[in-house]
Amino acid sequence: SNTTTRAPTPVSPSWSSPLKTADGQLLTTDGPKVCRWIEANCVYGEGDWSGQAGRLREFQRRFLYRLYERWPNGRRRYRRALWGMGKGGGKTPIAACVAAYELCADVHISPRVIVGAASLKQANWVFGDLRTCVSESPTLKHLVEAYDLQILLRDRPGVAERIAAEAGTNDGARCTAFIADEAHEWTESRKRVYLIVDGAVAKRRDAFTLAITTAGVKGKASPAEDLYEYGVKVAKGLLVDDSFLFEWYEAPAGLDLDKPAQWMRAVRAANPAVGDFLDLDNIRHRFETIPRHEFDRYHLNRWVSSTSNFISLEEWDACQGEVDINEGD
Repeated sequence: SNTTTRAPTPVSPSWSSPLKTADGQLLTTDGPKVCRWIEANCVYGEGDWSGQAGRLREFQRRFLYRLYERWPNGRRRYRRALWGMGKGGGKTPIAACVAAYELCADVHISPRVIVGAASLKQANWVFGDLRTCVSESPTLKHLVEAYDLQILLRDRPGVAERIAAEAGTNDGARCTAFIADEAHEWTESRKRVYLIVDGAVAKRRDAFTLAITTAGVKGKASPAEDLYEYGVKVAKGLLVDDSFLFEWYEAPAGLDLDKPAQWMRAVRAANPAVGDFLDLDNIRHRFETIPRHEFDRYHLNRWVSSTSNFISLEEWDACQGEVDINEGD
């Protein structure tokens, strides 16, 4: 049955920035070095593998290889990146590992890593994973002093900080890396905080912003929606931006989710970790128990128009027919 089928090798992103630069320059990547460093030093945060050594999957390596591409002159290629997939796909642990690398791996003379989310609770997810990653690592724990809101390097200037957009935090000066979790929720005043911190990234050499997210609700004017729409244009070749990395896993349109084969195709496309650490039975359960638009957003990584309907489609269809309306009705 579909609930017990193991997914094949993870698929490539549905949308992706071009591998080649606009002018065909040959690039190098620090990706292999970064992946080796992560597996040698990082441990998982809260969850089933808490405290265990990190082991990267194929789709995670792909992303890191691309994130750490460099121009022939040695400068980083990407200043901004958006990484999106279905819920539970392992975005948060990888973002925490990237933050750990940027803080502890001598990438910068004086690193300043900003880890943020729209709310205090969400800000604790990536930052909490980062704190566990470095403070429980046999090789990194002696390099840092970990606190609730900050992680400091002991032997040289360097800090990782947690911010929450709902608190109005807007200090991004001299930031070397900005990790924004669930970027679809940085709406209204929170979006301004995102833009301020992201704008300050340009003040440091080889600094970058990494936004991770699952799809959100259309029309909320979030950074994630803006980046997604921009990224699709880059992926289609309608825009050229060699400094923007866009890796997005999304179910294709037009599939009939009530047909098992098409349902499986949709789930695989949006969830590269399915059949590995992402449980297929749980996704099937969610499909059968939550509203379809919520399933589309959380597990097929599709942008939806609304989070709720005032009437179900079945009830609306049942209203079809002739009716007599008398004066006063």
